[in-house]
Amino acid sequence: FALLDLQVIWQKDKKTLTFNKQFVDDSRLKIVSTGIKASNRFDLQISEIRASDEGLYRCIASFGNKFFVKNVTLLVTVPPYIKGRQTDQQMTLIEGDSSVLECLAGGRPEPTVVWYKLVEPSLVKEMNRDKIPVGEGQRYSISNVTRQCQGTFICIASNDKMLPSASKRFNITVQYKPAVSIVNEEISQRRGLSTMVMCVITGNPLQEFYWEHRSLMFRPSGSGSSCESSSLKHCVYLSRPGGSVIRMDLLIRNLTAADFGQYFCVARSKLGTDRKSASVLEVEDAQPEITREPPQRPVSGQVLTGSDRATDATAPGNRHASSTLQGAKGSARSAGAGLGGRSLLSTASWLLLLLLLSNL
Repeated sequence: FALLDLQVIWQKDKKTLTFNKQFVDDSRLKIVSTGIKASNRFDLQISEIRASDEGLYRCIASFGNKFFVKNVTLLVTVPPYIKGRQTDQQMTLIEGDSSVLECLAGGRPEPTVVWYKLVEPSLVKEMNRDKIPVGEGQRYSISNVTRQCQGTFICIASNDKMLPSASKRFNITVQYKPAVSIVNEEISQRRGLSTMVMCVITGNPLQEFYWEHRSLMFRPSGSGSSCESSSLKHCVYLSRPGGSVIRMDLLIRNLTAADFGQYFCVARSKLGTDRKSASVLEVEDAQPEITREPPQRPVSGQVLTGSDRATDATAPGNRHASSTLQGAKGSARSAGAGLGGRSLLSTASWLLLLLLLSNL
């Protein structure tokens, strides 16, 4: 057939794209001649391919009263991408609330989205991984937010091992009410010495914290070294063991009567207030005991002198003891009389014995 009789049309979705070598409304389309008989080739070339280019293409060639139709299906593979803002997202959540993280991903074929929570850098070696899978899908729901939710979540969208994946990070900060715990709830000390009450405060944010005693407030005055070098009677030492943890110690020097009693550790924030108490008790010096000697009791035959009687009679609470001693004195006299009688009897016995011996 004669080339002049040949007419070629390219269509997509019943829409004409080209007529012979003329193009319709798209500069990305081009008819190229390939092969040995290049003059008879009408291949369609599409530049800067788009996802919308996917579909069924139809080449219709006519010459004379004959028609030839060839269908070509174009499948477009698009690497996954995250719709909307691509930068890391910063989020602040309140403990106890609920939230939804969105990772709207596109691509061809449709990508799969997996959610992970990144492991703290200090724990990566211990856990032998840098992230933990927590869910799938374009949305990840967090119900009843806790402080353990704080950290970085990441969504990763992928649709083909040969194509690069897309990801987005969500840096989450969890705010929660302050909580106070007392290290030493009761302390005993003597006047004139020093003591220290200690508390630990957790919370985010931590906006205000102090010790309170008898309507007086003692606020942090610096580091521990400044307390050691300071001559202040009350000095508050502050340390931060962790990001949302504070240790607050109150040093009290030269204790007086006014320093004993309850001390309150107070923490405040926009989310609430907490306070706990510690008691500083006074240790009193022990009073020496007065040792009282028991009243002296006479032995048989002992006669109390006047001074003995006076001492015994003036002893507190010993009125009965005095009469007892007097009774003992009477007994002593009776005992003496008895001894005298026994002496006379012994002399008579000796005389009788000598008289018998002389008769022999």
